[in-house]
Amino acid sequence: MTTMCSDYASQKPRSAPGATTAAPAAPPRPLSPTEVARVADNKAFVQEHLPDALPLFKALFAEGLVEGWRSWDNCHLRES
Repeated sequence: MTTMCSDYASQKPRSAPGATTAAPAAPPRPLSPTEVARVADNKAFVQEHLPDALPLFKALFAEGLVEGWRSWDNCHLRES
């Protein structure tokens, strides 16, 4: 009796498909004055109350997962 593991090991190796590169992202649209104020408030809030989260936010931005502070919509402390 053969196991799945031994069948897999005996298969002819195949090369993996080549990686594709993503197209460069378009620059973000300009913010309205209201959005600029919201972004500034959120950034100040995070810097004051969640300074340990800043490296995470920077990493997300560096990987292209967020557009910067504009991506954070709702920054507040929840009352317990």
